[in-house]
Amino acid sequence: MRPNARFTPKDEPRRYREIWQYAEFLWEHGTDAKDALLTLLENLLRCVTWREALARACAELLEGTGLPAI
Repeated sequence: MRPNARFTPKDEPRRYREIWQYAEFLWEHGTDAKDALLTLLENLLRCVTWREALARACAELLEGTGLPAI
């Protein structure tokens, strides 16, 4: 499976059309989540000291969750 693919109408018209139709379907049936995401972000935000922020960043780096794998 290729998670990222690029099809052009000139090179692969059938696959391009299928992907375009799928994207249109998602757009038409999607739900605007802007308000829900903003509420979630506001609930996750909190004021912390610089020491707490540094400790959290160090913990994420040590646990391997802070940087993407190369």
